[in-house]
Formats: sequence, structure tokens, C-alpha cells
Amino acid sequence: MKAYKPTRKLVDSLLDGNPLGNIFLVSALERYADEVIKYAANNPVDAAGTLINTQALARVAEDVVEHMNTHFK
Repeated sequence: MKAYKPTRKLVDSLLDGNPLGNIFLVSALERYADEVIKYAANNPVDAAGTLINTQALARVAEDVVEHMNTHFK
């Protein structure tokens, strides 16, 4: 989990007392989640050699959208 620590630091720096960082992060998550869901819907089979299962990533994106709809809309 080497990538987790720098990712966590980036997220923490965006959220630490920075309202625009919070808006940026929420907007980026929403936009990326929509793109992932659309991509997975159009490509039901993962491309050979991909590291991340597209369908699994789409399920996470759907959870993100559901969570955001509950808390931000």
C-alpha cells in the first residue's frame, strides 16, 4: 500500500481548512465517478492487460455517487 500514504496526504491537504479544496475534491470525484460508470457500461469486458477491473471500479464509483447524493444534494 505504498501509494496510500501519499494519496492520503494529498486528500488531507485539500481538506485541511481549504473550502476550495473541498469543492475541488467533491467535483472531481463526481466527474470521475460519472466517467467510470459510463466507460464500464460501454465496455462490459475489461481490456487485456488492465491492472484494475473496470466493473469493480464502476461499482466503487456507483457507491461514491450514492454517497454524494445522500450528503451533497
